[in-house]
Amino acid sequence: MSVRKAFLQLDYLIEPACGPEADLVDAYWQMANPGLTPQAFTVLTDGCCKLLLQRQPNQEPELILSGVWTHAFEIRLPAATTLLGVRFKLPAVEFLCPSQLPLNATRPLPLTEGLGPALLAAHDLADLARRVGDWAASRHPAPAPRALFAALYASHGTLPVSQLAAAAGWSARTVNRYFQRQFGLSLKTYADILRSYAATQQLRPGDLYAVGAYYDQSHGIRDVKKHTGATPRQLDQHRHDRFIQLSPPLPPEQ
Repeated sequence: MSVRKAFLQLDYLIEPACGPEADLVDAYWQMANPGLTPQAFTVLTDGCCKLLLQRQPNQEPELILSGVWTHAFEIRLPAATTLLGVRFKLPAVEFLCPSQLPLNATRPLPLTEGLGPALLAAHDLADLARRVGDWAASRHPAPAPRALFAALYASHGTLPVSQLAAAAGWSARTVNRYFQRQFGLSLKTYADILRSYAATQQLRPGDLYAVGAYYDQSHGIRDVKKHTGATPRQLDQHRHDRFIQLSPPLPPEQ
């Protein structure tokens, strides 16, 4: 079921992946700026890669692959623009990108290749989820990467590298080579990203420390600030006007 978010003047919908495609897909989303002025906001690094379809009046649609980001980054959504997006877990990369995933960067993709036609044909969020879900459900990662990422996502990046490598049946050196080759960063860096993002999702007004993610509060604050550029208090204060992933859901429409 899709969730409508309250954020700036945007029409923002998210639908979590919950079917057989969930090994590869984290969520689907749609964002529209129907106004006459651009809307700027900050995207927190979440450890996923994204496939985005941007539509603007009187322009050809644009398909963009966004790699993993090691830090928060700014987005400026032009007026009268709609984005359709898929948030992919990293096991999907072998089916999306024949070369190394761009790190802290985006890459344009041809509309006629891969998932381009499916995104271009989608007329709403539910249709996007159906089309991409069918694609993802028919693709299966190799056993070792699948076990590795299952351990990573289940633990939100809190397990040591040695334990994550053991889950895949690899050595720590092999798993780090795999991460550098495929994604351009180390496994430790990626695990830190997952842990930091999980901590931001646990922040609640009046309770700004995510229990369980870090050894102590000061460690948690330092790590969250490293990856988001903001303290937990600042993240909480700007849920509605800066950090889009922290925006609260709107009540269901009657």
